[in-house]
Amino acid sequence: MGSLRLSFHLVAILVILFGALAGMLYVPGDAQVHLAVAEQFWLGQPFRYNGVDGEMVVASTSPFWTLMIWAFFTMAGYAAPLLLKMIVLSIWLCVGFLIYRTARVLWDLPQSSSFAACMLWFGSCSVTINSLGGLENVLCALQLLLLCWISGPYAERPPGWWRALILGAIGGWCVLTRLDGGMLAVLVIGIFFLHALISSARRNQA
Repeated sequence: MGSLRLSFHLVAILVILFGALAGMLYVPGDAQVHLAVAEQFWLGQPFRYNGVDGEMVVASTSPFWTLMIWAFFTMAGYAAPLLLKMIVLSIWLCVGFLIYRTARVLWDLPQSSSFAACMLWFGSCSVTINSLGGLENVLCALQLLLLCWISGPYAERPPGWWRALILGAIGGWCVLTRLDGGMLAVLVIGIFFLHALISSARRNQA
């Protein structure tokens, strides 16, 4: 049994390493657009894709991601893509860990099922390539998991102002990162508040 578990762990590590290598060496087209728009901001030519002679465009659909990459250009110059790769790699690994912890702690799933959920994240080619390629999808996943952790353990309690403020701030962050991620954030927050209000009403009736 111990050798079988060790084999699973070795396979998991190989999957993660292979996915990380493949993703870090690739930059999808949409990520190139983010980088180009952010670079033009850094060069003092905002909202342009093709430099000084290019027409004004809103080419990036993720305001927060573009501003973040602009900050990377400001800090690291033309090494900004490398800095972006390091950031997305860290977020990608963090999301995998949070998926495991969410399944194990919040959903009370067995260790094997939690491990399988984690490996679905690391083993998905599209997720890995897009995440490590430099797209904002990986940050959306982290934001939604943070919403689950903030709301999940306290779902039975009445929503307090501080929790509402934090959930609203992360929800707004989701919208600025990716519109469909913001829609999912609204869904998560809405379910939390609905469940909390129903639980509160039941306690008052008891």
